[in-house]
Amino acid sequence: MANVTKEKLIPHLESYRNYLEDMNREEQWKTLNNTVEDYKRVIAQKAKELPIIDKWTMADIGTGKIGELVIQALDPKVPKTPMNLINYNQKTSFKNKIRERTNEAETILYALYHEHKDEDSFSSICELFGRKYDLISYLYFIFDPEKYLPISPGFFDEAFRF
Repeated sequence: MANVTKEKLIPHLESYRNYLEDMNREEQWKTLNNTVEDYKRVIAQKAKELPIIDKWTMADIGTGKIGELVIQALDPKVPKTPMNLINYNQKTSFKNKIRERTNEAETILYALYHEHKDEDSFSSICELFGRKYDLISYLYFIFDPEKYLPISPGFFDEAFRF
């Protein structure tokens, strides 16, 4: 990945943008509706039905309440929908980290979900939970599914190798 430069990447990104335009798929890229990726929107809706944001107060930080609700959001119950957005090991690691460092984890999650500090929270999330982008992208996706999409790091690694 160290060999990826802006000069090498830009022509490929430009080519991909042109491909999307040629296929008249630019609108589908902006929204998941009516695509094979639509199940992700359903997952985000189910995760948001949990009292992730609206019921939290600053007094909940450190109690375990925030962490447990976010853990539940990692596996929203959606019938006939695959939950393949986060590697199982990442879920386990995330749960363990929340339970080991509850106050720190909940402070970060509160800032992300309740104070809408998505950009400011990224480095803190990476530092505490590791640079596990399937997990991180999912946390951001349930925060704002119009702005963020869950990713599979394997696909990005392959794209960068290309």
